[in-house]
Amino acid sequence: AHGMAGGVVQVLQGGKFGHGFASAFVTQLAAGGINSIGNQAQFDPARVVAAAVVGGTVSELTGGKFANGAITGAFSYAFNEAMHRYELG
Repeated sequence: AHGMAGGVVQVLQGGKFGHGFASAFVTQLAAGGINSIGNQAQFDPARVVAAAVVGGTVSELTGGKFANGAITGAFSYAFNEAMHRYELG
């Protein structure tokens, strides 16, 4: 599901579905490691930055744009993983 959403977002940004799929999918796979960064008791923006770096790197490695993958990875993490762990708002 994360890969599908990432692919759609990438297409909406003018990129290719496969790059977004891979960025979101791998970022989700890396969520366990990303969650170990920083303060575990609260939402830590450093984890969103880490997710952006993972997503951007995967996009670049698969032939896409780093910026598009970074956005996909950051949103994938912030609006999914973080929302499950913390009550935001």
